[in-house]
Amino acid sequence: MASSGFIADFKKFLLQGNAVDLAVAFIVGGAFSKIVTALVDKLFMPILSMITPGGDWKTWMIPLGGMMKVPNPDKAGEMIEVAKGLYIGEILGEVINFVSIAFVVFLMIRALEKAKTKFQRQQAVAGEAAPEVLLQERMANTLDRLADVLEKR
Repeated sequence: MASSGFIADFKKFLLQGNAVDLAVAFIVGGAFSKIVTALVDKLFMPILSMITPGGDWKTWMIPLGGMMKVPNPDKAGEMIEVAKGLYIGEILGEVINFVSIAFVVFLMIRALEKAKTKFQRQQAVAGEAAPEVLLQERMANTLDRLADVLEKR
């Protein structure tokens, strides 16, 4: 009896759409991350490498002196020696990658919010919108104006 309640709850969870939306977002996010990573690795960082001394950006490091043994990424179980240092090139690439992804996600969310607001306005004009929707729209517009004022400062 307890399992049927569990199964029913699980079916309800799956059919609500939230789980499917989350799965789609995860898959699209993974694919999008690969695109942004390629842009950073193949476009942004080579340009950065050209305008700064030192060549390949992945090899930028602050040497600490000496050598250390690390696992070989190409052959399991084998160790290789590398210079001790702070490998800032790879970290810089990941930071640029993160900022790029965050910026594009911000732009997408902003565009979706504007489209949602426009749709709500159209519903309100047609007389289909509930008072709660109109209140939410007013609050969103107020927050947008407040954000614009704060950005100008």
